Amino acid sequence: MTIFDTLAFNKLYLLSSYNNDTLRIYLTKTYFTKNNKVQYFLKLMKINKDKNMDCIGYLYFYIEEGKSKFIGEFIKEEYRSNHLASLALSTYIKLCIDENIYEFETNKKQRKPFLLYLLKTYSYELADTTKYDKLKSTIYICKKAGSLTKYLYFKTPIIGEKFKTGKIATHDNYEILNSLENTIILDKVLLSFPYYLTDLNSSYTKCENTLKRIRNN
Repeated sequence: MTIFDTLAFNKLYLLSSYNNDTLRIYLTKTYFTKNNKVQYFLKLMKINKDKNMDCIGYLYFYIEEGKSKFIGEFIKEEYRSNHLASLALSTYIKLCIDENIYEFETNKKQRKPFLLYLLKTYSYELADTTKYDKLKSTIYICKKAGSLTKYLYFKTPIIGEKFKTGKIATHDNYEILNSLENTIILDKVLLSFPYYLTDLNSSYTKCENTLKRIRNN
């Protein structure tokens, strides 16, 4: 029996703590009536001087038939660029594997390019990687030397223009490039396709190393 079987609804279960216990990670589950499914949340809670807790981010997922389906992740804007997204993702993958869950996939409605890029660094990949070259909707994840800005280049400019006016682009501070000149291409992603964890051992090792590095900082 796993922690997912025994966890009570709407109760916070402490998984780990960081930064001298000022940052805690809790697991909780809720019942999502819209689709009649149980959702699990990893909540990043900041402990204030008055001992109260504020939720500064979360990652949420399903557990169905021995498979984990990643839904999404959110970090409050003022706490981004602090490796918290990697902290939550590493905790999630390691937790599932430790609880004997070995199959992972993403929600096919995933709309955040940089989140998909982060997942790819943990060995998530499309079932058919030839789609990057075949499809016109491929997005290039880019960076420029000395800049922390999130740069995207769309193979089809009209798709990029549409994306630029959406909530995700404005909320997550993406910048759309008109060309790949003077940029470094980090990877390619495709929205609205499921990604699968393709190398369990590699991903688990990365999770352990990431958690160790964050804990020691």
